[in-house]
Amino acid sequence: MKDKIRYSEAFKLKVMEGLRDAKWKSVQEAAKAYGIAEMSVYNWMRKLGFEHLKGWLIYVKTRMETDRIKELEAEVKRLRLALADEVFDHKIDEAALRIMCRRAGTTPEEVKKEWWGIAHDVNGENEGVPVTKLCDRFGKSTEAYYKNRKSRPVVKQHNQRTKC
Repeated sequence: MKDKIRYSEAFKLKVMEGLRDAKWKSVQEAAKAYGIAEMSVYNWMRKLGFEHLKGWLIYVKTRMETDRIKELEAEVKRLRLALADEVFDHKIDEAALRIMCRRAGTTPEEVKKEWWGIAHDVNGENEGVPVTKLCDRFGKSTEAYYKNRKSRPVVKQHNQRTKC
């Protein structure tokens, strides 16, 4: 049988004051910090008159922290909207690729095999398209694009795939 551990009143009050002053967010954290049973802390709350702390989470935030949280929430919202726009653009690009391939009598998989030439043609004709975006559309790295760019001669020719 385990020996019963007895704690001093000063120790019990120290734990209760730590909970009151929000040193810990919960009874579980306080019990874990001191290596005592949660039930002991709850019993002390009842006996010492700290029952009003049960189930409460106390957060102390400064105005600066609150403002920062609002800024971060606004940024998350903006980023979610931007991501939704990119996903929508990607779906439109995929649908357009399927339609153009159907009209040209080829498949999107065959077109994606020739990704470097297409990316180079698009980048050459439209300077506003970033290489990273082109490579992302084909699922390739920018490193692969530039590696292929160095190893292949630049041939200016208009072929069927760019006129779709």
